[in-house]
Amino acid sequence: MFAPGRVLQISSTQVRSQVAQGAPISHLVPVAVQQVIAREGLYRQSFQKEETAL
Repeated sequence: MFAPGRVLQISSTQVRSQVAQGAPISHLVPVAVQQVIAREGLYRQSFQKEETAL
């Protein structure tokens, strides 16, 4: 079963990058996802470390 709606092309890399930079992600993920990311402190430091390792 599918509900009508629009399809969004969202990159997980983009979400991680936005969070690491302190930029808003409300246009990328649902509120519940934002809350989990904030509560758990996800992507704050780890993404920056990954970028410098490359």
